[in-house]
Amino acid sequence: DYLADWAKGAGTALPQPQSGVVVLYDSPPPVLECHRIWIMTDVDRTRFSGTAPEQPLLGSEVREGVNREAGDASHLPTAHEKREQSEALFRRLLAVGDAVTLIVRSASDSGGRPQGDPPFLSSLLQDEDSGWTIIGPAEMGAEDLIPHDAGQDSTRVQDRGAPRSARVAPEWTRRDAEGRIPVSAGNIDDWRSCPFLYWCRHVADIGTPSDESGLFGRVLQGDVMHSVWQDVWSRYAASGDSGERRTIHATLLAGWDSSLSRLSARNPSLGDPRFAAPMAGLRSVMLNAALLQDGVEARAAEAGLVRVDTRLEYSLPRYSLANTSFSGRADRVDVWSTPSGISAVIVDYKLGASGGYLDSVQLASYAAMMRSAREEGAEDVPVGGFCYIGHADSRLRGGWSPELEYAYRGSGRAKGFDLEDAVERAVGVMNEMDAALAAGEFPARYDSKSCRACAYQSACRRSARFGSAVGEEDSDDGAAE
Repeated sequence: DYLADWAKGAGTALPQPQSGVVVLYDSPPPVLECHRIWIMTDVDRTRFSGTAPEQPLLGSEVREGVNREAGDASHLPTAHEKREQSEALFRRLLAVGDAVTLIVRSASDSGGRPQGDPPFLSSLLQDEDSGWTIIGPAEMGAEDLIPHDAGQDSTRVQDRGAPRSARVAPEWTRRDAEGRIPVSAGNIDDWRSCPFLYWCRHVADIGTPSDESGLFGRVLQGDVMHSVWQDVWSRYAASGDSGERRTIHATLLAGWDSSLSRLSARNPSLGDPRFAAPMAGLRSVMLNAALLQDGVEARAAEAGLVRVDTRLEYSLPRYSLANTSFSGRADRVDVWSTPSGISAVIVDYKLGASGGYLDSVQLASYAAMMRSAREEGAEDVPVGGFCYIGHADSRLRGGWSPELEYAYRGSGRAKGFDLEDAVERAVGVMNEMDAALAAGEFPARYDSKSCRACAYQSACRRSARFGSAVGEEDSDDGAAE
């Protein structure tokens, strides 16, 4: 009882955000770490001796003999090899400093005996090709510790240096048969948000701590949602062919159980009774989205539009640039007969709120891909718009041509996209990706809205520069998608 009462009023102190001016390490820093000024203390012969102790049972002569006899089958490290490994580590630690590395040691040991420089440092001094400019204590001044490009303003040290960047050698990048780098257009918003984030997720394929909460997390919800909508629209299109078209809402209600049965056959865990409550919540938001789409159908009929095709999980035509080849798959493409001809609208389902995608270029890039294929002579319909269906707010946002706008937007004036401006912006992002991916450059973008909630802060060192506290106001509605 005492502990329960205490827990009600107790709290855990949040760590103070780090300014990025000084970072202390009590162990070797991470492999990819770097700092403008790097200070190494206690760099003496005791820590970097340059000698490897002789093994009492397997001395150097025995090890060399075993290595000669074994050939490529096995290898025992010799004292010389251990010394080379230790020197390589020492040089790596020196290289943590981008501009200046300051080496500090005591002039004497605890017994008052003078201490000399470690042998690794001596070998570095003799290496004319090391690329280092070495300044001794006698010649060193305060100006030597200031990076040349640090600037004059010292009030915000963390804003001086260039953002952390991942660099990939061009020959390491996967390419297709035509020599281009394959890119999924569905990931283009990760690049727009932060190229370093894109590198972590889609080049280095670094896993992230999942944001799944409970059994029915966002990834599984998204899989179920997309599969159910595919079933619903297949049934809805079939009902129109038979002349007995139901509403989308009625189609979802009638087919919900059968859709879940089919999904449970592939994923038996969905039949767990503990999924019942969260599944009911998903069903509720999808029914609201069904009413939203029924409204589109009704307004389309009012405007004289006739649905001539519904393409589900539509594979987009490839969009090839000098160095990259973009591909993608649209959740749905509505093809309409309008007074001026045939026109298509690209539709994407999102679990989050539609307002979180006002900066998105994903669907605009899909439109650019379809338009480019048509310009090159491919038999495809012209694109007259795109829209995101947000389940969290039961709203629809997008950009359309004038003859399609009323059907999708309705009489509301909710903020959306200008179709042509959005496509132009998407093409610009794709061209930017083409050049950067070819060069293998993925700089961190610390001014991104989703930066403070990013799971890769430890990799790009954002938390070390600005602190790691994240509040609700810092999150991006679209980040979880």
